[in-house]
Amino acid sequence: MMQNAIQTTLYNALVLSGKMSLALYAHELREHVAYWRKGMRRDKDDFLVVVTEHSGDVAMLFITKKGELFINEDAREQLQRVWDAPGVYLSNMLRLIPTMAQQLAKTSLLM
Repeated sequence: MMQNAIQTTLYNALVLSGKMSLALYAHELREHVAYWRKGMRRDKDDFLVVVTEHSGDVAMLFITKKGELFINEDAREQLQRVWDAPGVYLSNMLRLIPTMAQQLAKTSLLM
């Protein structure tokens, strides 16, 4: 049941462009940004996306290869730009959201 609610919440935020929570970002994601940037440099990643959900709120961050940080709606927009071919963002989200919801039902952060 909880997984289905999380899946719906993620769908609303990530596919239907719903509002995201800055307070949730500040509470669960902000303190980890330096750690994630360091890992990106070490791994030579092009970008990093992190999504979290709590009590019907969603927060998201997107970090570029240059270390630029985008939060929530801006993060979603950046990911849409990366996956800019027609239908790719939607297709990827529809494929990823069920797994994201399953993992978030067990833990609080998803990378």
